[in-house]
Amino acid sequence: MSRAKTVTVASLAMLLIGAAQCTAGPNVPALKDVFKDRFLIGGAPNRNVVTGRDPNAAAIAEKHFNTITPENDLKWQLIHPRPGQYNWGPADSFVAFGEKNEMFLVGHTLVWHSQTPRWVFQDEAGDPLTRDALLARMKDHILSVVGRYKGRIRGWDVVNEALDGNGTLRDSPWLRIIGEGSEDKRYDFIEHAFRWAHEADPDAELYYNDYGLETSKAKCDGAVAIVKHLQSKGIRIDGVGIQLHGGLTYPSVEGLEYAITSLAATGVKVMITELDIRTQARGYRGADIGRVRRQSTDDSTALSTETQKKLADKYAEIFSVLLRHEKDITRVTFWGIYDRTSWIGGSPLLFDRDYQPKEAFFAVVKTALAAPASVAASNKTYTNPIIDEIGPADPTVILFEGTYYLYPTGDNVSYHVYTSTDLVHWTKGPRVFEPGERNVWAPDVFRDPKDGKFYLYYTVSERIGVAVADRPDGTFVDRATLFDRAIDAHMFCDDDGRYYLYYVQFPGFRIHVQPMKNPLEKLGEPVELLSPTEPWEKIRGDVTEGPWMLKHRGTYYLLYSGTGANSLDYAIGYATADKPTGPLTKYAGNPIVKRTDQAFGPGHGCVVTDHAGNLWSIYHQQKDDSEPWNRFVCIDPLWFDDDGVLHGKATRGTPQPAPIIHK
Repeated sequence: MSRAKTVTVASLAMLLIGAAQCTAGPNVPALKDVFKDRFLIGGAPNRNVVTGRDPNAAAIAEKHFNTITPENDLKWQLIHPRPGQYNWGPADSFVAFGEKNEMFLVGHTLVWHSQTPRWVFQDEAGDPLTRDALLARMKDHILSVVGRYKGRIRGWDVVNEALDGNGTLRDSPWLRIIGEGSEDKRYDFIEHAFRWAHEADPDAELYYNDYGLETSKAKCDGAVAIVKHLQSKGIRIDGVGIQLHGGLTYPSVEGLEYAITSLAATGVKVMITELDIRTQARGYRGADIGRVRRQSTDDSTALSTETQKKLADKYAEIFSVLLRHEKDITRVTFWGIYDRTSWIGGSPLLFDRDYQPKEAFFAVVKTALAAPASVAASNKTYTNPIIDEIGPADPTVILFEGTYYLYPTGDNVSYHVYTSTDLVHWTKGPRVFEPGERNVWAPDVFRDPKDGKFYLYYTVSERIGVAVADRPDGTFVDRATLFDRAIDAHMFCDDDGRYYLYYVQFPGFRIHVQPMKNPLEKLGEPVELLSPTEPWEKIRGDVTEGPWMLKHRGTYYLLYSGTGANSLDYAIGYATADKPTGPLTKYAGNPIVKRTDQAFGPGHGCVVTDHAGNLWSIYHQQKDDSEPWNRFVCIDPLWFDDDGVLHGKATRGTPQPAPIIHK
């Protein structure tokens, strides 16, 4: 078998027999487990769910979903109802709920023609704004909203429903005012929205979202045109959301597959973002919120045996298509949690008005368990080392536009870059910087969210300098020397946009922090943070080095390595502070990553986050005790317990669960 299945098909029969008596409790398989090797599965909770006023619905979300999208509370009308006034409370509750349950959070939505207050498009006299004034208003909104949840909301529906059914752009105020009736400016409002969303959070995924892409080939082609236009301008777009507000007789298999394959062919991720099925057989089929409401879509036959069978069959058909294309689908989100609070009437979701799983729920589970796993989805382990090469050490990793870039100490005279899309399989790339001297060590690469440039902080012959490039694969151009008699620089940008450069100062292997005006210029004097004082830091030489700053729930965690780097007892510990400039308190349980029977000298690395919010340490180990500098690059998890204590481990040679990276 290609993977162990969470629930067997045989056991499903038992579940179906008892379906009438079960709730979202222990006898019902969790959807996120059923689909765990396929794609994320989620829902759209309303305010009552995330604030605890609907605990039964919250229980469904907590058990079944690993991603959520707020149904309403991040829409402009609710979060920014009046000029200069933001209503953060409900959105904060959404984020807190998702973080508590370790979910992938999606923000919905930044730019939309609907549920946007009239004042957004008008001046004080009630007349239409100018192009420049509306762009300024859009920028302020996006930077404020995305910026507030930077690093927490991992993906954004940047632009929503900008297309008409024929694939042309919708005649919205965004298009009329910013486009100014010019063919050359028709995509301008979309371009600016994506640029500003990326500026506000360079690591967030950015999506275009629309309905009817699976029922209108022309509209799907229009979405493809938007993607290609943004790509031609070098503007980040990570995916397209097919809302998929379906019915008992639509979409067709052909239409859904056309949408998935056409969008995937552009190279972006495809996701189902607002899935529900209208049981009402008559009337308007679209999802324009101005034409749809609960009363107009109510269905007196929704609970009949015949209708519930049709609903189950349609859900099974849709999921069979999605599973055939699982290599392109990264997320499936239902628009709501259960029927009573759905935006449409009838019986549109998998859980009924009394929170019970319906026949459709078990049809979806059965479809998933019967579908063969793809080869790509089954490859979910890693074994250290992750780079099959002796020599690379002191790695630093950044994520840019869906690709991870790793920069290690290498040939002693230059730096090369390695790339990966899953943090496990790496490809060696070009040389990105060669300073013209020997003793080239311990790089750190930082992408400045303000100017978009990449800054390489290098160590050469115990001197720290900085080089700059426009792309992560270089080539980097030397700009300045920052410190003499120093090594191991690491740049950290706090949530308030302030810069701090951590480094090791000689003599004494003392870790300092230098506040920075910007990535190139110092601001004030450096502060000494810590030095080797503990026994584990002195086993072979008195050493504290390799600093890396991590912030968790308002506390600053400075990871560092102790004792000589050529020692098999080289290890990783941490110290905490309330401010990025200290003072620091070393953790009494240090080191947290240390030598084992199989892993020697683990140390000097960086921290990255996978798509599920899990922390990973990418660091080096010694090959064995025969050659002290025979090192290679490894990856292993870090995690916080409920008391805020950071834990880690070092593994080698045995398969381990891999980082969660959505295609």
